[in-house]
Amino acid sequence: MSAKFSGKIALSNIAPPQSYTITFDGQGGAAGFGKGSANVVLTPNDEGCELAYTVNAQVGGKVAQLGQRLIDGAAKSLAEDFFKRFDKEMQRRFGPPEEEAAPTDKPGMMSGLMKKMGIGKKDDAPDADNG
Repeated sequence: MSAKFSGKIALSNIAPPQSYTITFDGQGGAAGFGKGSANVVLTPNDEGCELAYTVNAQVGGKVAQLGQRLIDGAAKSLAEDFFKRFDKEMQRRFGPPEEEAAPTDKPGMMSGLMKKMGIGKKDDAPDADNG
């Protein structure tokens, strides 16, 4: 089955930088329609930001006859493709995420000093047995 859809997308409930709602409505003539919304939530984390979303969608017409499992699979694939492209675009605009420096065999002077002061990373803390 092949069909051409036209549609509209609107943003609402915009609460920068925490969340927003995206609403979509697509018409495919004899093929049917698709409409719904996605609530998107952005949550800061140690790696930058986590983007989570929940989607509610309805399809009708011939496209609905394909079966929900097939439609869900296609929607998941499209969402994954979107977020890969989104990540690539964000890295193009703002650069890749900072990578942690690779651990070295010999800690430097500052690392040793920080360890003695008790302000190193958790895995740099002295063992209780070794003092």
